[in-house]
Amino acid sequence: MPAMLANGYIPHVDHATPPDVSFENFCYYRRKLDARLDEYDVRRWAAGHSLRGDP
Repeated sequence: MPAMLANGYIPHVDHATPPDVSFENFCYYRRKLDARLDEYDVRRWAAGHSLRGDP
């Protein structure tokens, strides 16, 4: 996740989740991503920036 914290990249599925990914695995991924996004938001806020990069 260094790219996400450094320059705002947010990992996501491009078009659709592949059919061989179980709902359970997708939910696991989303929980982990949501936790990282929360951490990212806190770090940006602590640095005095919004998610848009505005001061």
